[in-house]
Amino acid sequence: MVDYQTLSIVLTGIGLIIALTYYALQIRNQNETRRTQLFMEVKKAMDDPDWWDRYLRVVYTYKWEDYDDYEEKYGQETHPEKNKDIRSMIAFFHGLGVLVTTGRIDIELLGMQMSALLMPFWDKMEPVFIEMSKRENRPYAFVYLEFLKDEVLKRRTFPRGKAAYLGKK
Repeated sequence: MVDYQTLSIVLTGIGLIIALTYYALQIRNQNETRRTQLFMEVKKAMDDPDWWDRYLRVVYTYKWEDYDDYEEKYGQETHPEKNKDIRSMIAFFHGLGVLVTTGRIDIELLGMQMSALLMPFWDKMEPVFIEMSKRENRPYAFVYLEFLKDEVLKRRTFPRGKAAYLGKK
């Protein structure tokens, strides 16, 4: 027969387990909510027309042949205003790379939102990043931006299938 003291200890233990489980679920839910809020803040920044103006100039308007040509046309010393556009985009994507590396932002959402924007930027800037890293002896200068690119590529999805995305039947 079970006495009241034993029953009290068992019920206290069960109550503690239920409370800890509930608390753990609440913490997990709060973390997911924070990650979603952070994603929405990033999205909000991208909705700014100035952000789009800078992005479109860097990716589609600015043109160069090689790193020396880039420095002559868009370098910080030669053309600080144009260079500000480029640095702004680098800082934006680099910051996202840091958030992804630390797990503070949902890479699945970010990948769905960013792949169409990040890849043209990366393709345009990669030769500059490589040469700048060599010349300035900073091999890890763009590591978080490259990490972001790699993670986005891993998760690149096409809702109607890749063939539909590429215009194939």
